[in-house]
Amino acid sequence: MPCKCHFIIIFKLKFVPVKSNAESVVYLNAATDHDITMAGIMLKTHKPKRPKPIRSRVIVDIDSIRSELEGTDWSTVINCSSLEESVTHFTKTVSEAILRYSKTCVISRSRTTLHPWMTPGLIRCSKHRDKLHIEYRKDPNNPTKKLIYTRYRKFYIDLIRRLKRDYNKKEIIKNKYAPKKLWGTINRITGKDTSSSSNLALINSRPSVKESLNVCNSYFASVGNKLANSIMLKLNETQESLAEKVHIPDQPVGSFFMNPTDELEVLGLIRSLDSGSAPGMDGITNKLLKSVAHTIAEPPGCDI
Repeated sequence: MPCKCHFIIIFKLKFVPVKSNAESVVYLNAATDHDITMAGIMLKTHKPKRPKPIRSRVIVDIDSIRSELEGTDWSTVINCSSLEESVTHFTKTVSEAILRYSKTCVISRSRTTLHPWMTPGLIRCSKHRDKLHIEYRKDPNNPTKKLIYTRYRKFYIDLIRRLKRDYNKKEIIKNKYAPKKLWGTINRITGKDTSSSSNLALINSRPSVKESLNVCNSYFASVGNKLANSIMLKLNETQESLAEKVHIPDQPVGSFFMNPTDELEVLGLIRSLDSGSAPGMDGITNKLLKSVAHTIAEPPGCDI
C-alpha cells in the first residue's frame, strides 16, 4: 500500500490532463523501505510571439544615378586588359551608384496592397466596412445599423469579385503571347498548387549530403555523353565517320570575326530586355538599365 505522499501524487496525476512537459524526481530516502517520487507538470506554456512582418519598399533615385553615371570616368573600364575585368569594374560602378541612391521605406499596413487587384479605393471601403461592423457589434439589437452593415458588406463583396474578375481578364489578355506567364496566371486563378517539391529525398539518398550531390552532378554531367552514344548507336556510326561527312568550306579553322558595334545596337539590345525579370546578384534591374540606356550605351557600353 503506498504511503500518504505517494497516494496524493497518484490521485492528482490521475485527474490532471497532461498536455505539457512533465518532470519527475526520485528522492532517495533511508527512513522508509522505498523512495519518494515527485512529479512536476507545467500546465501553462508561454509561446514566443512571432515577429511582425516588416512591409518595406526600396525607392531608387534614377535621376541621381543617371547624373552620377554621366560624370563617371570610364577610363578604368575601357583600358582593362581582359573583358572579364572590364565587366567587373563596370558592374561594380553601377551597383555602387544604385546602393548610394537607394533607400528603404517602411510602408504602413493601411497602405499595403495584399493583392495586385486591390486599389486604394477598395482599401478605404474595407476600413469603412470594419467601422460599420464595430458600430453594429456595439448595438446588435439596432435594426438600422444591422441593415446598413449588411448592405455595405454585400456591396463590398460584389466589388471585390468584380475587381478580381476584371484583373484576371486583363492578365490573360496581356499574357496571351507569353505561354509561361499565361499558365502562371491560369494556375493562380484556379488555385493550383505550384509549390516545388522538397529536395529532402534527393539529399537523403546517400549517407552524406556531399555524396548525394556528387551523384546528382555525375548524372547531369554524363547526360551529353550518353545521348551522343545512343545517337551513334542508332545511326551505326562512330565519331570519326561522322566527322568525315562534315564539309568545311575553305576558310581558316578555329577563327571568327566580330563586327564592330555602335550605340544604336547597344540601345536596341537594352530596350529588348524584359522589364519584369528579377535582378541578379549585382542588384541591377532591367528597368534601371532602360532608364540609363543612353548613358551606358556610349562608352563604356560600345567598348565593352
